[in-house]
Amino acid sequence: VRVKEVLDCWGGRSAWANPATCSRLLQGCNSAILVSDEGDNNVDVSGSKLETDIGLANRLIGVHSKCGRVEDARRIFDKMQERNVVSWTLMIAAYAQHGYGREALRLFGQMEMEGVIPNKITFVTILGACASVGALAEGKLMHVRIVKTGFESDV
Repeated sequence: VRVKEVLDCWGGRSAWANPATCSRLLQGCNSAILVSDEGDNNVDVSGSKLETDIGLANRLIGVHSKCGRVEDARRIFDKMQERNVVSWTLMIAAYAQHGYGREALRLFGQMEMEGVIPNKITFVTILGACASVGALAEGKLMHVRIVKTGFESDV
């Protein structure tokens, strides 16, 4: 099954213009059929209501990440007008899980510079990124921060 076939059942590519419909489509389909190697299956959120729907953009980042399409996930992330800690954590996790640990660490730094406060999942994700690239010093610093925030028993 290709993206075009799925979208035809949902009213064509105009389905992407409606965040509620797109959200239902993402929930009801296997991510592998939504993201394939064909370039025309990429979701372009620019100039649409999707740009402002954080939940939907987060789902799309997750779908692209699960399929190993980190660059596509990053394009969606970059086009978001507003991001929350989930957005940042999903993108950091995408990098960490697909062998881009250093980029995950850079993005974590950018997240903090923008004033977004990491949550437990963010810390677990960034510890994994530290481990994947052998960043012992950064991992130790993260551990200290985890203890200071009181997440130690949770992480």
